[in-house]
Amino acid sequence: MMKRSLLVLVLLLVALAGWSQPARAQNWCTTAVLTGQIGNQTVVRSLASGSGAILAGTGPNAQIWRSLDNGASWTLIRSFDGQTDVWSLASLGNGVFLAATAGTGQIWRSTDNGGSWVLTFEYGAGITHVDIGAFPDVVLAAGSTGSSGTFALYRSVDAGLTWSAPSVSPGPVPVGSRAFFDLGDELLFFSRATASLLTPHVWASADRGNTWLYRGLVGTAVLSTLALSSDLYVYGGTSGTGQIWRSTDNGGSWTFLSSLAGTGRLGLLSNQFMLSAAASFYRGDGVTWDLIHTTNQDSFQSFVQLDANSGLFGSQGSAQIWRVSMAPCPTPSPTPGPTATPAPTPIGIIEYPPDLDDQTFGDLTIGMYAVMDHVVEISTHPTGLAILSLIFLVMFFQALRIFMIKRGKP
Repeated sequence: MMKRSLLVLVLLLVALAGWSQPARAQNWCTTAVLTGQIGNQTVVRSLASGSGAILAGTGPNAQIWRSLDNGASWTLIRSFDGQTDVWSLASLGNGVFLAATAGTGQIWRSTDNGGSWVLTFEYGAGITHVDIGAFPDVVLAAGSTGSSGTFALYRSVDAGLTWSAPSVSPGPVPVGSRAFFDLGDELLFFSRATASLLTPHVWASADRGNTWLYRGLVGTAVLSTLALSSDLYVYGGTSGTGQIWRSTDNGGSWTFLSSLAGTGRLGLLSNQFMLSAAASFYRGDGVTWDLIHTTNQDSFQSFVQLDANSGLFGSQGSAQIWRVSMAPCPTPSPTPGPTATPAPTPIGIIEYPPDLDDQTFGDLTIGMYAVMDHVVEISTHPTGLAILSLIFLVMFFQALRIFMIKRGKP
């Protein structure tokens, strides 16, 4: 009986030693490639993608450029006289785009992928920037003169054709429009405020932007951009340092995560963050970051996601467009080895006499050492380690049984 049990255990170990281990999950590789440069402009202030077209808003001549080949080439399609920048762009689907300019705060609308444009709203002189938040049922526009002075928030429920002013609750006065986010049950608006010019604040709306309630302060960095994952992430900063902050309660409170040199734009590709800080691209989780590529630009001012694994960044410096892509890393080629693999040395099986009185713990120990080479290899795999533990547990109880028999206890 003992001989048969030991034989079974040895055969199990031999089988496990030849067991092929499952392939590990592939790593993601990231590339940043310059795809083009837009005319004689100095900054790509805004980007939007939809209906097979990508639009780029530039400065200082308030131009719109279009790409129909996923960013490989660009054509000038519109200049807005008297304006300084196309500060923001938004795609509403079905060829409808909105463009907002700095200068007099104009909002333009196109229904043919940017081929023609109609002016639908104008804030007035002195507007330095207008940010648009476009959602399926409502469009929001926030215009400001910058760090102080005029601010106005407007709302459209007919895809940018007409606009009205919503109600904003008492509290700090927004002065620097930045970003809108749709969380489903409420909308969030982020902006600097007169109460703290160097720190962004958040307002929330539970009625699709008709009324807004002040929610609180966001970290201690000037807001530059946001990314929406399972939580809210903010990236911004001053004096050459950018900070990452995270909120897990829809903007109610914020936790500092990390900092990097320079400010820029934050995007989400393949469930990982892509960050342009100053002139460099980073990939990370908000806490730790890996440098991907460094460019010769001043900074990056815009980002648009093309699909789950790729997006475009627009630069300030010489108005460059960079494509950042993520893909599974290629599997390395196997290292050539010998043409023939030597046959493994057979494991000897100890023959035990039928009389249990002649068996000792030494006999069992010899059997265990005989398969030790396979034990070491198997123990490196989690499943193999579990099975190995079970095998040694059986061997322990078998040894205990022998011990009890030799002591005359059945």
